[in-house]
Amino acid sequence: SDFGGALHAPVLTFFFREVGATAVHIGLFGVMSSAGAFLLAPFYGWLVDARSIYWPVLASCGLCGFACLWRGLATTVWELFAAEAMMGLSG
Repeated sequence: SDFGGALHAPVLTFFFREVGATAVHIGLFGVMSSAGAFLLAPFYGWLVDARSIYWPVLASCGLCGFACLWRGLATTVWELFAAEAMMGLSG
């Protein structure tokens, strides 16, 4: 969902803690991102089959980029939740 998320996951944990997230929050961030990707995968698959690969990739890259920016600029835990929800929507 977040284009190589396993590479930066250890660093994000320290960032989340700096913003004020607890261990439970960090776990919920992962669940939200994974659940969003799980729920939207059939839609993205249908869109690829119905149209072309261009629009799903463009939408996924755009949402992921915006979510990463929002996550990086977040100052509260609730902003992190919103950014992670958008990250899940990016597929």
